[in-house]
Amino acid sequence: MNKFLLLQKSDRSVNNYLECLPGVLVIIHLPLSSFPICSEMHRFSPLCLQFLAHQKALLKEKKVKKRKLPDAENEQQWFQLCFGKKQQTTTAQCKRETQDTVSSIQTEVEHSGGTPALLSIICQMNQSTVLTVLDHHVGWLETQPFTLLQGQWIHALLTAVEKPLLPDTTYSLRRLARLCAKQKESLTPEQTDEMAALYLIIILVMRYFGQSDLAETL
Repeated sequence: MNKFLLLQKSDRSVNNYLECLPGVLVIIHLPLSSFPICSEMHRFSPLCLQFLAHQKALLKEKKVKKRKLPDAENEQQWFQLCFGKKQQTTTAQCKRETQDTVSSIQTEVEHSGGTPALLSIICQMNQSTVLTVLDHHVGWLETQPFTLLQGQWIHALLTAVEKPLLPDTTYSLRRLARLCAKQKESLTPEQTDEMAALYLIIILVMRYFGQSDLAETL
């Protein structure tokens, strides 16, 4: 069943396709499997241009709504912000985190299921932060089961990745596609939405970001 929600611009998820930027917006929430992958591929390029133009306008007018976000390098806090729980870490990693630091960001987690990739969050992230947080998600794909919430975050971050790509960014995107292909192997036949989300990420990396040679190995 389709769900239609009226949301303010600052509460929107980047993954809801930015169909109408001004004013109050009608957001259509549907499973990813409801959208043909090819159709989403054609929508992604204008989506990126629309998002970057919107972000640039907000920054120019100094209208970006600031909220407390973790430092880009703080993987633990980003994990907790995105997913609403602490990441399973090694003893060495835990020693680098203090309880005060973790609790300071805990108030930003909107519910136990994590925080959606809101437009208000992505807009206040500079390119360095976008790429660093995307790298965190790539690393988490190696150790955590893929979820639709993570798919939303990855899609939103990809929307904010600027071209031309830096060599390190190209490496991260190729790694992302390979890990998504590996995650597909662990899905059950009932996880059609997760399968569609992983396929979409792979297709975006190969086609939009120019890594089509990966098709030979994935």
